[in-house]
Amino acid sequence: MLQKKIFDIIICVHNSPKFLRWCLHSVFQNSDEILFNVIIVDDFSDEVTKSLIQEFEKAHPNILVITNKTNLGYVKSANEGIRNSVSENIVMLNSDAIVTKGWLEKFQTALQNDPKIGLISPLSNNAANLSIRMHPGFSFVEMNECIEKNSKKIYPDAMTVVGHCLVITRKVIDKIGLFDEVYSPAYTEETDYHFKAINNGFRAIIADDTFVYHKGEASFENRSKLFEEHLKIFLSRYGTQFKKLHADYEKRNELGYLRNQKTLLLNFEKISYKPEYDVVFLLPSLAPGIGGIITVIEIVNRLILSGIRANIAYFGKKLIDDGFLFEPIQYEDSEELIQYPPRTKIIVATEYGTAEPVAKIAELYKMISAYFIQDYEGWFNSSRLLNKVKETYRLIDNKIVVSHWLQGLLKEQDNYESAVINVGVSHEELYKQEKIPPEIAELKKNCKIIVMSLLNMPNRRGSVYFIQAAREILDETDDIGFVVTHRNSTEELIDFENPRFINLNMVPWKKMPEYLSSCDIIVDSSIYHGFGLPGLEGMSCGMAAILTDVDLDYSEDGVNCILTKPKDIVQIKNAIKKLRDDPELLSKMKRNARQTAKRFSWEKLIENYVTYFNKLLAMYKTDVDRPLLGYEKLLANKNIKKTIFPASFIPPPPKLSKKNFRISTALSSFNYYKKHYGVFFAFRESLKWIVRS
Repeated sequence: MLQKKIFDIIICVHNSPKFLRWCLHSVFQNSDEILFNVIIVDDFSDEVTKSLIQEFEKAHPNILVITNKTNLGYVKSANEGIRNSVSENIVMLNSDAIVTKGWLEKFQTALQNDPKIGLISPLSNNAANLSIRMHPGFSFVEMNECIEKNSKKIYPDAMTVVGHCLVITRKVIDKIGLFDEVYSPAYTEETDYHFKAINNGFRAIIADDTFVYHKGEASFENRSKLFEEHLKIFLSRYGTQFKKLHADYEKRNELGYLRNQKTLLLNFEKISYKPEYDVVFLLPSLAPGIGGIITVIEIVNRLILSGIRANIAYFGKKLIDDGFLFEPIQYEDSEELIQYPPRTKIIVATEYGTAEPVAKIAELYKMISAYFIQDYEGWFNSSRLLNKVKETYRLIDNKIVVSHWLQGLLKEQDNYESAVINVGVSHEELYKQEKIPPEIAELKKNCKIIVMSLLNMPNRRGSVYFIQAAREILDETDDIGFVVTHRNSTEELIDFENPRFINLNMVPWKKMPEYLSSCDIIVDSSIYHGFGLPGLEGMSCGMAAILTDVDLDYSEDGVNCILTKPKDIVQIKNAIKKLRDDPELLSKMKRNARQTAKRFSWEKLIENYVTYFNKLLAMYKTDVDRPLLGYEKLLANKNIKKTIFPASFIPPPPKLSKKNFRISTALSSFNYYKKHYGVFFAFRESLKWIVRS
């Protein structure tokens, strides 16, 4: 039984456990439990989500869980939550929202400002008319601090409130009731509720001192159709009033002191705030296909959620824009970085091209430097680069490697010590899905098992050996199917057609859990691994794994995988057939694979990164003179709109090909990429052509 408090926070949940954990964590981390209860409406979620809900329910007595027996949709679930609420006010909070320090206290202050206030929405990065885009170098934490520091607390009337985080007073609920279920399953219900409230004498205001992060992922496949239908209903009721209110809102522009009305960016030149960090990772670019970028983004997100001030600096244009709880810091080149470095205590190199600028910045500004090594890069770029890569290792003392294999190699080859901190997967994002993609469902009709592999061009990935094994198995059997995806061009690997072989090309990351879950076996035939994430990703979705015997930290031969010798096509074939012929072994490996993924999950591993960086932070000297850091001066001169919006990926010039390769074409490629993406991206792309020649 819930006790009456100031707020009941109602969270309607349908799957997406990764963000639900972040949402609930932020609520309990950033709120005084005296103020609130949490009502979770589980709208027929999967078992992984239910398990997470139970974990929080056991840990916190002020949680009430309501479980729907079928998927009712958001509006009906929200109404069920409201019916079970007992407190003075409710807060409708989306499960993909992350709240900030003092948010409830600030809502409480706003309510005391005017007894007519009935609805409140905060500012957010993704909330229609209440949006302020995250500024370069700002996480949602810095955005909240900046807005709080510069807020005039005028609590302006909203054009429309937004439902991702919406305070509703008990007076409003008693007067106008629940959300109108004509808008079921979702969309436009809060806008309709807004107009009912103001037409009954209540104010709907903006908390202009509060920022709440909102991912804003669509929950329904037919979102556009639903929104269009529901908008017609809303406009038939309030169209004329809405237009008048919208015009008045735009004219008043009461948020103009905080944001640019057109770009929705912070009015950085008018506000007082200088972001400072504990740790900043330097990436060569933010482009798809460059290994390790997603891992660094995941680490930075989770460091921020753990209370460490973290961000990413990068060169060139932003080519990916998904999964950030922060806006990265863009630089044109290393000269600009060295002149205007971020205000950080620790700066981290992430590949050999970033080591030199990191070392120089650390020396000039008396920062602590670290080197995050995800692979032995000198081995897979070119023998010509090996000495250059080795030279970078001497520049930075604090080295982090992602596996014991890398630690041993760095010691054996270069005589350097390093700390092992594994990378991992989010087992609350990558897990067994019920939905089966149609092409896989068709393949299952004729196949006893389905084998999947992520192909990659570099020889070290061993894709040629997997493809040859697949080709021979397709000739020898009639009940084994194959599915491949890839991150770069693999045309020369795939030169055959067979109805039991599907090439998915590049699959969006959001869809990968469905494909992994639909297949039985993941094969990673790499000659050697920095860590071996593809195998672990498949295992996290409940796949049995066939991996190469190259000292993976998570592999246990015969328990969660079958290990084969690198380049051994016969062993790959035999392992696939063995799992086909032994259902009991296949089932055992699938069960053990999922347990392995839990042990190597980000939910557990991030604490190792927090501990490591806290140790480095303890070494940071505060009593030394440092040159003034002027990152905000750089921001004042940048076209921020062009910086934060992702650019379209521009393919290489058509004349660049393996067949007609010349040094002149490599130089042309370098200039081309430098113009569009910056010098580090150009350097890396041009090297690919040199290596292939």
